Amino acid sequence: MATISILKTTLDQLTTAEQIGQSLVRKKLAACIHIKKIRSIYEWEDELQSDKEYLLSAKCSHSKFAEALKHLESLHPYDLPMIIREEVECNEAYHSWVDSQCK
Repeated sequence: MATISILKTTLDQLTTAEQIGQSLVRKKLAACIHIKKIRSIYEWEDELQSDKEYLLSAKCSHSKFAEALKHLESLHPYDLPMIIREEVECNEAYHSWVDSQCK
């Protein structure tokens, strides 16, 4: 098994998630984007929040992760965005495809 990076963040608008996802793919910083509708519950400024959001997951090669992160940070509209990285195992064929897309 090989490994790839998955860059994850949340956004409040579907159109924003799609625009950021498309930009990451067009710039060859991510091979594939998934966007899911979610509900986030958290405390902000001493108030409990419950918001509809969109979880954007970008599959990246390890070599492009830092550049993808910087690009995402530059486009993200939140004051304090949640941006996390997961390293996941995948089959060799998928790993090769991700690497070929993230040139």
